[in-house]
This record gives sequence, structure tokens and C-alpha cells, in this order.
Amino acid sequence: MNKSHIKLLGLSSLLLLLSSCSGLQFDRYLDLKVVNGDNVIYESKINIFNNAILPDAPTSSDSSKVFVGFGATEFVPHVSKKKDFYAAKDLVRYNDVKKYAVNNVVTLNSIFANSDEIAKNYLVLGWYGKTSTSGLNTDIMDGFKPMLMNFLESNGATKEQLKDVEIRCYEGDVATIGGNITFDGDVDIFLGAGVNLGTTGGVAYLQRNSYEIKGAADRYIYRLTDTEQCNAVYTWMRTAEIKNYFRGK
Repeated sequence: MNKSHIKLLGLSSLLLLLSSCSGLQFDRYLDLKVVNGDNVIYESKINIFNNAILPDAPTSSDSSKVFVGFGATEFVPHVSKKKDFYAAKDLVRYNDVKKYAVNNVVTLNSIFANSDEIAKNYLVLGWYGKTSTSGLNTDIMDGFKPMLMNFLESNGATKEQLKDVEIRCYEGDVATIGGNITFDGDVDIFLGAGVNLGTTGGVAYLQRNSYEIKGAADRYIYRLTDTEQCNAVYTWMRTAEIKNYFRGK
């Protein structure tokens, strides 16, 4: 088939042609269903070009339980973490959930649990992924990770604890990242936000300091929790060595 023939094809025909040639199935849809108890609270069709936005967090008939998230897998007390589930208003992509499909249907259940049943990471460092604002990007944070792990190990963290250290990117405007940080509920330190993380973002924090990041202005480091490892990392990240790393010096 030459280029002139391809130009005559409509978009749908072209996609079907590419699908048959490459093994990709552009025309395949999955039915996404979000369930709370016995009630379907949201439905959508998704494919590789069409994502879904999940609904607001539902409520539980048991007021003692908190909303963990929407999940296709079973919640296991003291093992499952919030990162294993979708938050309210999260984006659901075809390729992320196709493995959960049964008869072309993906079902996400509303998961509730007692707050003390949700496993916590040893340390979570969040960072603002809007590079044009924060100056941070994946390369910078990937370069910082071995420095962080070495520091934690030198301060007594075990191999198992080091496996439970997460550097997590948050994207969107300040209100969006603030809502996601609050939902996750496990971020110890947040890097790269401006002065309004607590106001516009609505994030409760214990301490903050201005923090110079190469290519950005008026950035801050925030301490959100009071664990021993969080306090140690927060102090360490404000040493000249680590500040110079993020300054790009």
C-alpha cells in the first residue's frame, strides 16, 4: 500500500489497518464499573485513546472506616497501601486496568478500612512534578534517591525498611496536589511547592523552610509528619551538601 492509498483511508479504517498489522487493538473498549457495596456509582467505556475520570469519594455506612480508594484488588489489612488504589477523581487508563478485565468488564470496588489497618511506608518524599514551576524533574529526583537511601542506611534503616521508601511525584495545580497529598495521608516531606501549599493546597504541615532549586523561585521544603526518620531526613536535606545538589552546584 502506497502513501496515496493511505491518504484515502478514513481515520477509523487506518486505525483498523494499523491494528491488524501491529497486533494493537485500537477499537477494543473495556466497560469500567465503579461499585460501592451493591450499587454501581459510575460507568464508562475506555480504550487506549479514551480514559475515565473517577467519581468523588463515596461514603460508608460505617462511620468508623475511612475511604482507602477504588480498587480492582482485595484490600488486605496491614499490607495494602493507599498507593495500591485509585483516589477520587483519578484518571483511569486502559493499559493500567486491562489486566483486571473479566469478560471485557473492569470492576473497581470502593474500599473502606479502619485507619490503623492501612500499612504505612517507612518514608515518603513527595515532590512537585510541575517542572516549569518547581524546577524539579525525574532526572533530578532519580539522582537524589541513592543519596537519600545511603543517608537512611547510615542512620540505621534496615534493608526491609529501605524497600519501603518512596519518592513520589505529584502533578497538577496546587489545589490538585494538595488534595492528593491529603488523600494519600502518608507523605512525610514535600519538596518544591510554593508558600501556598497549606492555604490553596489545604495541606496540614508541621514545619517549612525556603528552599533554592535550580531554575525555580520561591520554593519550599515541608515537613508533614513527626517520625524519627522524617525529622532526620528533613534536617539532612537542609545541609549545605544537599542544598547545593538541588541548586545545581
